[in-house]
Amino acid sequence: MQAMTDNYGNPSALHSNGVRAKQLLEQSRQKVAAVLGALPEEVLFSPSGTIANNTAVIAAVNMRRRRGSRIVTRYFVSAYRQKICADSARLDAHFAERLNCVHRQENGLFSGTENMPAIAGFGAACEVLPDPLTSQREMKKLRRRLLTKLSKIPTILINSPNDALPNIINMSILGMPSQVLVNFFSERGICISAGSACKKGHRSEVLTQLGYTPIRIDSAIRVSLSRYTTEEDIDRFVEVAIEASNKLRYREF
Repeated sequence: MQAMTDNYGNPSALHSNGVRAKQLLEQSRQKVAAVLGALPEEVLFSPSGTIANNTAVIAAVNMRRRRGSRIVTRYFVSAYRQKICADSARLDAHFAERLNCVHRQENGLFSGTENMPAIAGFGAACEVLPDPLTSQREMKKLRRRLLTKLSKIPTILINSPNDALPNIINMSILGMPSQVLVNFFSERGICISAGSACKKGHRSEVLTQLGYTPIRIDSAIRVSLSRYTTEEDIDRFVEVAIEASNKLRYREF
């Protein structure tokens, strides 16, 4: 709110509102850097996720240009990132933003004026973020609980590898289309997705490359855990998954 009510100036401007906005910008940069274990000058706020991807890839390619002219890609990433491979980190603040001005931001790297509400919100979120390692340990416990219970249901197959990140599980409830499952769970107060947002309406290329059958892919859903997820949430999800399994007409896959 501070960026929208008090420090709403252009951080590149020299007047008092601009100076205060610039201070807020740099404070936010420091907060994000602290969470990442990075230096503040290593953190850049880009206008969008796509621009962040492009910047990371182009920078990585330019740094390694002497090593060769071939870029290795892989399928086990989101639709956009299937085109790229880099060791730079990209974080999403997940704020809506559009920058169409000719002004330049972040040392002239990006066009437009900094989206201060989004940047300040990103910094504030990082400031209250709990210890990531502790949160990850808790999510791993919840993941094990969920997978153990799901393994007892014959019509459910887990598509995620064992070493996947603990907060995302891709699974198939055989015989029921993904979107039907999304609606089924939603009617019972549980929000899941049929896949990544950038692949909406399309069959997962990742699951296809893993060699899964079309029916298994078309029954796939993605379940997300968070630090707010409880054991009771896990048990409730399993109850609904069993209910969904009992409603389908089982076929051989």
